[in-house]
Amino acid sequence: AISPGTLYHHFISKEALIQAIILQDQERALARFREPIEGIHFVDYMVESIVSLTHEAFGQRALVVEIMAEGMRNPQVAAMLKNKHMTITEFVAQRMRDAQQKGEISPDINTSMTSRLLLDLTYGVLADIEAEDLAREASFAQGLRAMIGGILTAS
Repeated sequence: AISPGTLYHHFISKEALIQAIILQDQERALARFREPIEGIHFVDYMVESIVSLTHEAFGQRALVVEIMAEGMRNPQVAAMLKNKHMTITEFVAQRMRDAQQKGEISPDINTSMTSRLLLDLTYGVLADIEAEDLAREASFAQGLRAMIGGILTAS
């Protein structure tokens, strides 16, 4: 454990610490979506990305959920999370537009709203305490593929 004195030596406030954690989490997400997706269908890429979250350290996942809860109580943290979500969804929406151009997903999809809904789905999986066990079953990825594919390919 780290003492509060040590923490505040590195971060001037609780909000500064939370901001650093949010930016680290944002960077992990952007690493998946910053560059165009090559060699894999967008739906499969999304499924693989969500399944991979279930393998992240439980403490890391819990920390993300705890910060989301803090954002519901603290307007300053809420603003940080809103910026994070906007940044991530802009990149996901761009990858969706790429997939639309390749004919992988419906051209009629509102990429901004749909990317946000996919982010919400992702956070639901992240918060599920049983997700790691569930993801071991083939039906987990199959169900995700059916859901995401159904949303993105419906015309």
